[in-house]
Amino acid sequence: MKQREDAGLPDTIRRDPHKPGESPALHELKAPATVGGGYKGKDAPDRIGAATRREERGEERSLGYARSRNTIRDARSADDKRKKARAGAKAGHHVPYTLVDMPTPVDSGARFQPASDRSLLIYFGQQITLEAHQRVIRLLRLMELQPVAGIHNLHPAYCSLLVTFDALKLRHDELQAILRGYLDRLEDARLPEPRQLEIPVCYGGEHGPDLDEVAALHGMSPAQAIELHSSVTYVVYFLGFVPGFAYLGELPEALATPRLVTPRKSVPPGSIGIAGNQTGVYPFATPGGWRLIGRTPFSMFQPDRKNMSLLSIGDRVRFMPASKEQFTALENA
Repeated sequence: MKQREDAGLPDTIRRDPHKPGESPALHELKAPATVGGGYKGKDAPDRIGAATRREERGEERSLGYARSRNTIRDARSADDKRKKARAGAKAGHHVPYTLVDMPTPVDSGARFQPASDRSLLIYFGQQITLEAHQRVIRLLRLMELQPVAGIHNLHPAYCSLLVTFDALKLRHDELQAILRGYLDRLEDARLPEPRQLEIPVCYGGEHGPDLDEVAALHGMSPAQAIELHSSVTYVVYFLGFVPGFAYLGELPEALATPRLVTPRKSVPPGSIGIAGNQTGVYPFATPGGWRLIGRTPFSMFQPDRKNMSLLSIGDRVRFMPASKEQFTALENA
């Protein structure tokens, strides 16, 4: 037997089958007065108004009831999707439901990891090594020479490359399939010979306020710390933090020092800092927590220069100790 559409609803909002859109109560009030009953005279409008208000309240309760039912239905639907995804995963048919659930395939030593709905990370291990660095810059070089439609930007780091893309044009699995082809051709990438650069540094004093403390932490004199820091040829692994800030490694283990507990609100441009086993040069006056051991008069970033950043990924850098007089002369040159 077919159930009435208004079954289960309050009596005040059941519709009159003879007059759709009105409740029986309101229909009765609007009906002509009879000898045996009904409303007439001055009480009729008040009675009709009261009945109308009751009907409106009833309809509001009905709408709230309907919304509650919709909310419950949506929640159950979402829960069903989650159960199906888990069931699929147990059966060996993994269904990605969130980025966390997405698989991280490994190809030729590289590991893919979705970083967001429109970015993908390619890892070459978890350690800072020259081998991983070479693979990062080879992949970067290939993708710069042979761009992929839909890719917005490439962000290299110590042992990974972050690829941001147009999510309306590419999916993570599609991009992974494309990048596997690039990984197979990494050895075909021809890298330019690394540039060799020397950067003058005035160590200690007002230019290197943390030098004495760093030396004391490692049981050496400031002169020994300067000699050690300037004895290494550093590799520019990548640029980040601010334009022109190059992450250089690796710092001699004997100088590896944690960052400051409380960062400075402003670090002078050209300051040489160390943090962990890294060293770098601040291109601008910015907040920073690296320990400052010296300063260079060279401008690390100039927007009106052809190569805006003095250093580029893959460069080799040596720091050359300079006196205060040499620093001043180079700064005013």
